[in-house]
Amino acid sequence: MTTRSMGGVDDEATVDRIVHPGFEVRVELVRADGEKLRAQVTRDACEELGLEAGQTVYIRASRERVFTASL
Repeated sequence: MTTRSMGGVDDEATVDRIVHPGFEVRVELVRADGEKLRAQVTRDACEELGLEAGQTVYIRASRERVFTASL
């Protein structure tokens, strides 16, 4: 996650909410198409990026898990 686009395959998202459950920080994001995503970053990375709700960030998946609803 970065606050500036690095070009290429970056995806733009808006920080919806930041949760500090422990030593890591969960960042809840919303893409332009409405898809909701979550990212985990260290507290240091969160502070370094200056993350705030409403801020635009650029993301690139490194490990992706998709959960689907059971019918």
